[in-house]
Amino acid sequence: MSHENLNVGYLGYSTVTKEILDAIDVDPELVISFTDEVEATYGRGVAYESYDPWLQVETINSPEALDALRAHDIDVLLVMGWPELLHEDALETPNVGCVGRHLSLLPERRGRAPVAWALIHGLDRTGVSLFWLDEGVDSGPILEQGVVDIAPDDHAQELHDKCTQESITLLEESLLPRFYEGDFSADPQDAGDATYTHPRRPDMGIIDWTDSAWDVHNFVRGQSHPYPGAFSYHEMNKVTAWESRVSHPTVTKAAPGTVLDATAETDRVVVQCGEGTVDLSVEYANDDNPATAGDRLGAAPY
Repeated sequence: MSHENLNVGYLGYSTVTKEILDAIDVDPELVISFTDEVEATYGRGVAYESYDPWLQVETINSPEALDALRAHDIDVLLVMGWPELLHEDALETPNVGCVGRHLSLLPERRGRAPVAWALIHGLDRTGVSLFWLDEGVDSGPILEQGVVDIAPDDHAQELHDKCTQESITLLEESLLPRFYEGDFSADPQDAGDATYTHPRRPDMGIIDWTDSAWDVHNFVRGQSHPYPGAFSYHEMNKVTAWESRVSHPTVTKAAPGTVLDATAETDRVVVQCGEGTVDLSVEYANDDNPATAGDRLGAAPY
């Protein structure tokens, strides 16, 4: 099978999925994304106007989407980022199957927010898995995998960028070449080795200053951009932490949550943790009330 004989469809809705499509050697027979109204609910608004045909749908499971896949005789549908599960009809419509992308080394860490949890848990590596989608959660047979190393100072956006580049490499150098040769083989996952991560909500980002400096650092970087951010409070003022580093892993100079140093010009604070200190770049909901040395950060006000 060659480029000309394999009809590839592409399903995506975010800037990352478009970045992947733009970088790989494939001319899709059909690109599907959400309608502008649905895109707006996800805060994305990504356009694929350079690709023709481009179909916008409310859901991939709609008759309109399935009819389009059949009309274009799609062999393989690349699903490089999509927030809803594909139902049985959608999974079975492509002649060969649907390829999913998950940012972990499956079967470990199936489920939601894998990048955030990898950082919060302080992992030194994660990965990208390309697999045949089935009706389970990230449970289909593995097509390709690549390891992604996590540096101690990587934040969420940096890790996402690494995973995006690894995704492009896997598609370009491994998966698509063998698809074009007619090789669609995959290795089943061992369900007994599966672990899961659960979704994260913005309200789950409150910082526990009694944790160690490393734990606070990991918590902050795992929820930095593009996520809503880890946060605390200074009196009645919400303080969101966007960037973190461990300034000292063990020193104890004050009670947890005490601001040891503050630089108003750069919105940086050094905060005492249960063990050690962290240096944070922060954003105040009310800029008129920044924290200063000696102030105490803590839980949400009553």
